[in-house]
Amino acid sequence: MSDQILTLHVGPSQLLSKLCDEIELEKTINDLVKWDSVRCHISPGTRIKALVLNILCSGKPLYKVHEFY
Repeated sequence: MSDQILTLHVGPSQLLSKLCDEIELEKTINDLVKWDSVRCHISPGTRIKALVLNILCSGKPLYKVHEFY
């Protein structure tokens, strides 16, 4: 039986995500923006963080963000 090792190239996304958490990007945006949590299941702060990570890490066009995640 041979053991296989799966390697992934993550890039800077985890570091940038942690940096966003440290500066409380999501919380700050959610506090500043009025939004309805009943109609919108994902907060504006989470959406902005996802866009920031996509732009800085992959550089894919914004209409292809779903492919990044």
